[in-house]
Amino acid sequence: MNPSSGGSSQHKGLSDQEVAKFKADQRNADIEDQNQQLKQLLYQLVFQIFLLVADADGEIDSKEIAAFRDFISNRKENCSNAYTKRLFHVTLKNFVLLLDQYRRNKITKDLGMVEQTMLMVGKIVPGKMLNSICNDLNNMAKAVAKASGGFAGLGSKISK
Repeated sequence: MNPSSGGSSQHKGLSDQEVAKFKADQRNADIEDQNQQLKQLLYQLVFQIFLLVADADGEIDSKEIAAFRDFISNRKENCSNAYTKRLFHVTLKNFVLLLDQYRRNKITKDLGMVEQTMLMVGKIVPGKMLNSICNDLNNMAKAVAKASGGFAGLGSKISK
């Protein structure tokens, strides 16, 4: 190590520029990994919220499915921003596959996944936009709960 160069002994034989490039490449790879992870989480976010509401009683009925599909289909009225429009579109496009995976226990209800996703989104989306996304997702959850006859366990039995 050349003490005057500020180089690192752990990177023998590499110049400071090569070390800096390596570290930048590593950071970019980490960011790409995080982006891929977030993309996978976002892929299931809307469906997970649907599951948490619709399957609160251990059963998803046709009224809940219809209300959910209706809500996410009507993006023009039910989305206040481009992000939830895209999330709803992707969920609608993949709904049959997601529901099948859930019924075969390949996907499970996961509140922690929803929380993790929203924390990650909160780090990259400005506050006003985050509020808009949360409002759209909340309204979707309420629509499904209303179709099932209750909200958060309040009201009549959810599935009949």
